[in-house]
Formats: sequence, C-alpha cells, structure tokens
Amino acid sequence: MKNALILGLQYGGILVGVTTVAYALGAEIYFGIAFSFLGFLLSKYLIFHFGKTYRDRYHGGFLSFGDLYLPLAVLIFTGYILGIVFQALLMEVLDPDLKRVAMEMGMERTVDIYKMMGMSDQAIDKAMEDAEKTTAMMSTFQYVVSLFGAIFLSAFWAAIYSLILKRERPYDPMTYQSGDQSQTIDHGE
Repeated sequence: MKNALILGLQYGGILVGVTTVAYALGAEIYFGIAFSFLGFLLSKYLIFHFGKTYRDRYHGGFLSFGDLYLPLAVLIFTGYILGIVFQALLMEVLDPDLKRVAMEMGMERTVDIYKMMGMSDQAIDKAMEDAEKTTAMMSTFQYVVSLFGAIFLSAFWAAIYSLILKRERPYDPMTYQSGDQSQTIDHGE
C-alpha cells in the first residue's frame, strides 16, 4: 500500500504541476474547456500509467482485479486529495481574487447559454442573482463536496482501471498456486 501511496503522490504532483502552468498562463486557459478536457485525458492516462507501474514494478506484472482495486483506489484518491488541497490553497490563500474571476467567467457562459435557449433578459437577471447568492455560500461547502466526490470517483476509476490492468498468472500444471503460497506438485517421477 505504501507504494500505491507514493505513486499517488507522484500522480497528484504532476496534476498540481500542470494546474500551476495553466494558472500561470491565465484565467482563460485555467478555466477553459480545452484545458479541462486535456486535464481529464492526462489524468486518465496517468492513472493507467501509474496503475501499470504498480502492477509491473511491485508485483511482477501479475495482479488480479481484487488485488489491484484497493491500491489503485488509494493511488487515485491520494492524487485527487492533493489536487483539492492545492485548489483550495490557490483560491483561498494564494489568489483569493481567482474565485471572483471564476464566478464571472461562469456567469458569462451561463448567460450565453440562457440567451441561446431564448430566455428573456428579466429571467436571466433573476437567475444570475440567485446564482450569485448561492455561489457566495458555497465556498467551504464545495471542498466538502469535492472530498466526497473524490471518494466516489476514486472507487469508480479504480474499478475501471482494475478491469483494464488486471493480469492473472498463467496456469502452470506443474505448480499449484494458492494465494501467495506456491507448491510444486509431486507426480511421483
């Protein structure tokens, strides 16, 4: 489990690094749809890479679904928690103005969507006022929700990647394998 934790810290560290670069490039990049999509793809690739590394480096290339699931969940959860802590640090301590920028950009996108749906200006103004009130109350709550989301997503992605990465040892009729114990069968030869 220690190895899964270490790989999870590496996974989270890479995600934090990529997030830092996007933040340095500006809010349009940081909150952009393209960055979100690329971040999602990178995240899934890294889970695959670190999961495969865990299986191959620490278990000789063979792990069943059940033996791979928990370490993968720990690896993913560790990375997610590191990302959530960094996001909280960034938005609450390092750049508190970033929350306002995020809210403004979100509101602009929402207004555009409402206009495409044909909503009246009055209805849009009302919806924006309600959203501003809700957003102001959600600062701490969003991190709690993120924590529970990390638990659920870690379990979900660990199951998916355990199915993809599992590899059973090939059957050897001369060797009887039971759990971690291996016994050679004596055929009286």
